Amino acid sequence: MKDIVDKYKNNEQLSDVEQQTLLQTILEVKGNRERRKHYQQLIDAQKQNPQTNVDAPNDDSKDEPQQRDWRIWLIIVAALLILVPFLILQNIPDKPQEIADRYILNVDNDASYLRGNDNNEASPDQYYKNGLYYLKEKKYEQVVAQLRKVESSIYWSDAKWYLAIAYVKQYDYEKACVILQMINTNEPKVMELMEVLKCL
Repeated sequence: MKDIVDKYKNNEQLSDVEQQTLLQTILEVKGNRERRKHYQQLIDAQKQNPQTNVDAPNDDSKDEPQQRDWRIWLIIVAALLILVPFLILQNIPDKPQEIADRYILNVDNDASYLRGNDNNEASPDQYYKNGLYYLKEKKYEQVVAQLRKVESSIYWSDAKWYLAIAYVKQYDYEKACVILQMINTNEPKVMELMEVLKCL
């Protein structure tokens, strides 16, 4: 290498290989000077402000923030993929059942089964009370059968709520929504159940 530098200083003719070797050497020296200058600037900055972080120059330093951003996004997406189904499953199946159970507890404790007349026909009042009795007994098919028989009576307006509750307890949310939409939607209990069932 010393021979090549001497030839260059004496303005002698250099071969192609010698020219490439000399050029690489010059670039390396220049690069080393720039690195030394950069290090010196970082050291001076560190002396002036001790909280600054002195980092060595790195060819990958431009890619590092992008890699960090990529990792952060990956973590966020993974968390969402785990949490979203959990939240959906947490909300739908149990919430309507919990609301229905809460209102079943409020059913009149005096509700008891009433027999019909000798022809096994009962009055709308009897069908309504029988529906409430079966609701307390958790016999939801009988609730539906009894309360459907009061549709054309004065008891229908009250029976609709309990009929919707029976459908919820049978996991028949579509029928529950149909019945709930027939009820005055200004009632808070109706609005709560409709919102959970997504009937609105």
